[in-house]
Amino acid sequence: MLEGYVHPDFSNVARVLSRLIPGGRKRSQPGGAAVCVWHRGEVVVDCWGGTRDEEGRPWESDTVARIGGDEFAIILRNVADPLRIRQVAERIARRDGAANARAEAD
Repeated sequence: MLEGYVHPDFSNVARVLSRLIPGGRKRSQPGGAAVCVWHRGEVVVDCWGGTRDEEGRPWESDTVARIGGDEFAIILRNVADPLRIRQVAERIARRDGAANARAEAD
């Protein structure tokens, strides 16, 4: 299942993406995708979908995803206030720090 925004004229993009996302076909296959398309200076597709684990938990708009190496992406929707970006980044840093501390304790 896709979340986000798709302009009606670009609904085919969403249809194809929803067929390609592993979590959409089988809950036991985690995986996901996100796409953002600009057309003539306007965002016409900004959506994501899939599941992030074997339990079928969906990707959310502010989920951190590892792209490759040490690169990460954070998807935030409808952010008009830069303070919101900072709040999300700080929340992620706190969670990451707690996860690293638990890993080191094990």
